[in-house]
Amino acid sequence: MHYDPSQALARIDNDVALLCVLIGVFLKERDHYAHRLMQALETQQWQSLGEAAHTVKGAAAAIGLEPVREAAARVEMLCKHLGNRDPMDCKQKTQELLEALETCPQTLQNWLSECKSGC
Repeated sequence: MHYDPSQALARIDNDVALLCVLIGVFLKERDHYAHRLMQALETQQWQSLGEAAHTVKGAAAAIGLEPVREAAARVEMLCKHLGNRDPMDCKQKTQELLEALETCPQTLQNWLSECKSGC
């Protein structure tokens, strides 16, 4: 997974220490995010799934984790506009988001290790 925090850093006046804190919060909450997504998906509560994806989208955007933000945005939009569409699309996109959440800790930990002197 590619991680470029430059936009996130620009929004917080290049405060690397603050970004490190935000990443720590994201990593701490990641399991909770995944649990909410899975629970809503299993019960086919599409509105709850969209709300959970919205939360993930905002958290990922705050740290500049674009692959996760994009995946969450896709789930959120599908849930908003599900209507008569096949819920399999939503299930597939949610699975992709869950996979992104599963793989992102290593990427973020690598970045934290690289900037250790600034955190």
